[in-house]
Amino acid sequence: NCFIVNIMNIFKVGGSIFREKELLSCLKLLLSFNVKGAVVTGGGNFREQVRICQKKYKFDDLAAHNMSILSMIQNSYIVESLFKNKTKFFRHPGELRDVLKHNNFGIWQPYDKLTYFETNDSNWNVTSDSLALELALEVNAASLIIIKACKVPGVSSFGPIKPILYREVKRLANLGIIDSHFPRSFKLFKARTYILPLSNLKNLNKNKLLI
Repeated sequence: NCFIVNIMNIFKVGGSIFREKELLSCLKLLLSFNVKGAVVTGGGNFREQVRICQKKYKFDDLAAHNMSILSMIQNSYIVESLFKNKTKFFRHPGELRDVLKHNNFGIWQPYDKLTYFETNDSNWNVTSDSLALELALEVNAASLIIIKACKVPGVSSFGPIKPILYREVKRLANLGIIDSHFPRSFKLFKARTYILPLSNLKNLNKNKLLI
């Protein structure tokens, strides 16, 4: 059920950014935007350890999925610890309304995505990018902004920013920039979506693209 109508933005901070020295400046810039929003953290180094351990010990994708969700949650603690006065955790989309009454930004801890049973989503085809898109759909967000540490083919590193189209999403999935599940859910999301490199984050606010 949608309970927030086009008044907030979902910011997905790529896990690779948590390995970069620019992490702190990225978060400071993002949280300086005078908007309401929710931050979704990628798994970063914690998620890479899941891949390494799965290769070594041969456990199944269900276990890897749950460990990857926990890696997102681990990085969420980094953000909250650094910006306690501006952020608050939420676990369920239904909690976000109350969080945004008192804070500009909520930080998602996706415990609800942990599962004891194999599903179509409990594999490496679904990453934190798709989970951020699911959250944006659930809360009827005004926009979804996915921030990548790498260059994004077809997207300027410093210039004007435009919402991404479906054909571009498909191309980025084929290139491995976003996960292979993302394009299917993207068809359902009618609000603006931006997939951009970290170097161009400042232009989001400068160009008044946020609500």
